[in-house]
Amino acid sequence: MMNETLIQLSQGTIHPKAAYKELYGVPKIPRLRKAHFIKLRIRIPGEKGVNGFLAFLLLFPIPLFVVRMILRRVNKGMEDVPISKDEIMNLISYKGILVEVTAHKGEKILIKTI
Repeated sequence: MMNETLIQLSQGTIHPKAAYKELYGVPKIPRLRKAHFIKLRIRIPGEKGVNGFLAFLLLFPIPLFVVRMILRRVNKGMEDVPISKDEIMNLISYKGILVEVTAHKGEKILIKTI
């Protein structure tokens, strides 16, 4: 098939773009799937009781519509964040996104979309 395509190309019977598509195929763009839940994990160093309570509180994934409602209402404290609320909403709307945040004092936050 490769030889036939190259021969047709050299004879001028097919266009170079068509020959390229026959030789290499059309690149497939991976389809991004929508996320429906967010799983949070928060760890604070030296706070065993608080870590246990947060682990229990965040045991189950949080539905994405709840997170979006909260993000829409939050206005205070967003001045220091380098990305906008719309960018955050767009980021969390797809499956497989993993965000790991480590603060200066050692607090760790893990956000995973499922």
